[in-house]
Amino acid sequence: MYITFLVILIAYMGFLAAYMYAWPTLPDVDSLKQVQLQTPMRIYTIDGKLISEIGDKHRIPIHIEQIPEALNQALIATEDKRFYEHGGVDLLGLARVSLKLLLSGRKQGGGSTLTMQVARNFFLSFEQTFSRKFVEIFLSLKIEGALDKRKILELYWNKINFGNRAYGVGAAAQIYYGKTVEQLNLAQLALIAGIPKGPSTHNPVSNPTKAFNRRNHVLWRMYAENFIDKETYEKTIQEPITGRLHGAKTEVMAPYVAEMARQALIKQVGQYKAYNDGLKIYTTLRSDDQAIARTALRDGLIDYDRRHGYRGPEQKLSTEQMQSNETIQTVLQDTPEFGGLWPAVVLSVDQQNAEVLIKHQIGSQKPQFVQQTLSWEAINWAKKFNPAGRWTAPPKDARQILQAGDQVRVFLDEKNSWQLAQLPEANAAFVAINTDDGAVRALEGGFDFSLSKFNRVIQARRQPGSNIKPFIYSAALDKGFTAASIINDSPIVVVDDSAETIWRPKNDSNFLGPIRLRYALKKSINLVSIRILRKIGVNYAIDYLMKFGFPEANLPQVDSLALGTAQLTPLEVVGGYAAFANGGFHIEPYFIDHIEDMNGNYLFQATPKTACSECESPPPASKLIGYPPQPVALTQQATRIVEPRNNYIMNSMLHSVITSGTAATRLRDTRSPLQSRLDVGGKTGTTNDNKDAWFSGFGGRIATTVWVGFDDANRSLGANEFGGRAALPIWQYYMESILKNRPDNPLPQPPGITTVRIDPETGKLASPDDKKAIFEIFRNEFVPKTYSDKPNNIDPFSQKVNPQNSLEDKGENKDDKDDKDDKDDKDDKDIF
Repeated sequence: MYITFLVILIAYMGFLAAYMYAWPTLPDVDSLKQVQLQTPMRIYTIDGKLISEIGDKHRIPIHIEQIPEALNQALIATEDKRFYEHGGVDLLGLARVSLKLLLSGRKQGGGSTLTMQVARNFFLSFEQTFSRKFVEIFLSLKIEGALDKRKILELYWNKINFGNRAYGVGAAAQIYYGKTVEQLNLAQLALIAGIPKGPSTHNPVSNPTKAFNRRNHVLWRMYAENFIDKETYEKTIQEPITGRLHGAKTEVMAPYVAEMARQALIKQVGQYKAYNDGLKIYTTLRSDDQAIARTALRDGLIDYDRRHGYRGPEQKLSTEQMQSNETIQTVLQDTPEFGGLWPAVVLSVDQQNAEVLIKHQIGSQKPQFVQQTLSWEAINWAKKFNPAGRWTAPPKDARQILQAGDQVRVFLDEKNSWQLAQLPEANAAFVAINTDDGAVRALEGGFDFSLSKFNRVIQARRQPGSNIKPFIYSAALDKGFTAASIINDSPIVVVDDSAETIWRPKNDSNFLGPIRLRYALKKSINLVSIRILRKIGVNYAIDYLMKFGFPEANLPQVDSLALGTAQLTPLEVVGGYAAFANGGFHIEPYFIDHIEDMNGNYLFQATPKTACSECESPPPASKLIGYPPQPVALTQQATRIVEPRNNYIMNSMLHSVITSGTAATRLRDTRSPLQSRLDVGGKTGTTNDNKDAWFSGFGGRIATTVWVGFDDANRSLGANEFGGRAALPIWQYYMESILKNRPDNPLPQPPGITTVRIDPETGKLASPDDKKAIFEIFRNEFVPKTYSDKPNNIDPFSQKVNPQNSLEDKGENKDDKDDKDDKDDKDDKDIF
């Protein structure tokens, strides 16, 4: 008895001495009161919808109030049943472990309280040594003296590893069940509580059997500790394991913008901080706009692809593979979905339809295999592939298209009907911005980010074709031209002595002779653009184009610049077009609105230059607190780059493209409401051999650019694939959707503008009895002074007319169906 007492006393004195010695060297546990956990960056739309989560660890920090009591009970029952009784160290537990050590001679796990696990996870390594165990004990005592039990539980739940990169119970609930922890039932909570025993081996994805057994052990311990009754225990242990991998619960699909945000943040703060500091990036994207843009781009590419025929199946399953439904499902399971096009295998085909097995997934649900019938209407588009786009005979029998064993693609249309499809070989770029400040509303850099991470909005430099003409025309107005200036549309021969070449530029239609600038722009007459460029000078034009943000290095000093041989990105182009919509100001597109830390404190707020005549003095520049300063401009009035009257006339001329120009046929045939708006304008663009198709335009204070083409810049889109056919439908779908409930908001007419009647053939003043006369707008100093050589000419300013009504002649132009209406402009509904 005396010896036992002496041993205990010596042990106690030794423990106390070690404690007193180690105490000054222990970490400061007060840091746990304001602990910063490794948390990934999260990227959101401006309206707070999650786009992406990127980081080394998936963690969703939560407060103790959010943790169900049943989860705490499951943990305590299994890991530390005397948690509320001890002061950080369970002496009975330690005695049990010490006895096992004496009996076996080997170090074994166990004996650690939840407080000791918190100490280990926050401050120590996981090596099993006596010295580390002592430090762990001392730290636990120190933690218990500084924090209450609920705070210790909160730290545990937020720090612990749950496997599959899930750290903390908030992330575990999301990863394995796609829910918040408050939404989990008892069986799911018990499974979550059991995972820390072996994060890589006891989770429901890696080993469902071990997870099942561990969960039931947790439930048994809860029953043994009287946290649940027998009936609940027996019922819950019968429930199946339902956990599986769920990605971050993204609400908006914008992977190209997410990647832009990731790269921007890493460049600013470094990769470690970007991935682990829990920063929240709020982009300027609008969730509704992004969804519409995504649909518009994908539908437009699928429609283009269909026009050129069917290239055949992606692969052919063998006869042996087709004998087993399980094998077919394995093939489909291993084939990913791209752009809403789901993999399917053809099971059988008859004359008018085909039976297919489809892999399909709705949201975060588990992929399902469904057998469906493709009707003749779903497959009869699939004529023989013709990349040139020329006519080929349509199929007459489904067996000409499909065979059993073909692995194909299908999609659900707006009528919830399955349609045969194929992955487009062409690609596209889409970007929409606010014209007043450049905030990016929607951006898609390609058909599918998983197929190609190349962001064509910001990385693809392509020739803009006729998309550049409005900037050349605005430069001409700046030199004294008017919308009624007459330029001769006739052949030009350009001789390059240095290269010993001759260039004979052409139009898409016949030469028309002398025509007005407005007509030449809306019908995209190439020879007029070249003559304009020659008259104003290439160097002057380049200087003028640079004001719109176009890089000088990408603007060649040659006549072909007038036809769009520059190299520009869609983001640069849309920034240029914004000026024509905002009154003539240069804005710079941007996509990050603000950045918050994990506690919601603002670290950065964008302060873009704004097109606003009322803006006078700038507020202080924004700063990125705690990090290197963010290079953003002061909030101030954007720089004016186009004289107001020049800009108003250009806005009007681009409106003509919509009402009676190269965009009119498509918009009229589809009964587009865009034609009835006064604030809409735009321009088609097509490069040589139809290698690039563009449409850029604006409406409702939104500017949008669409590009369609192949990543191989030498490959043609095919015959008749102009900007008005390949790109315009994408632009139209988005703009119609976005402007549906927006009021018409045309630019106000600036002072110094006069409206007069002119002869459309000469651009001179017209007599009142001239039935072909049209109204045109001029800057006061450039109003025509002479009259057309026709009888009965009188001063047009003496006529009392309502210009707004007179400018919208309701006459029909029959030739406009092929975008080649005559020079009389019978339906010149093109000024507002």
